[in-house]
Amino acid sequence: MKPTRVDLSLAQLQAFVHIVAAGSFRAAALQMGVSQPALSRAIRQAESVLGARLFDRDTRNLQITTVGRELLPIAQRVLREFDASFGELGQFLQGRTGKVAVATLPSTGASLLAQAVATFRAQHPEVAFSLVEAAADNLLNTIDEG
Repeated sequence: MKPTRVDLSLAQLQAFVHIVAAGSFRAAALQMGVSQPALSRAIRQAESVLGARLFDRDTRNLQITTVGRELLPIAQRVLREFDASFGELGQFLQGRTGKVAVATLPSTGASLLAQAVATFRAQHPEVAFSLVEAAADNLLNTIDEG
């Protein structure tokens, strides 16, 4: 049996999680800074994609359904992982993570780079740093090879 693919958007997952946490569409809409009709529309679209209701609701009560209870930890995990992934990208874009490779002649590496590398590593401890020392002709080959 082929697995079913479910195409819910991050916005729909966020809306769902906020509604569960807030206990109402109105409170979730206020917290998210969106209109209540927009939030309702996002949930209707998610329910349409899933083919199942996420909430049983009337004018006074809001209850999460069995499908909603099953979706909640999945949605929370997806949102956490998404936030963490973009946090990692942010660290990279700010120069706090990544990789630096330096190719140098032995004489230059030992005399000039030692202090610069130490200073860089102290300021950017999460950046991987590699240093390749080689004779001039080997160094050019190493650089050409990436």
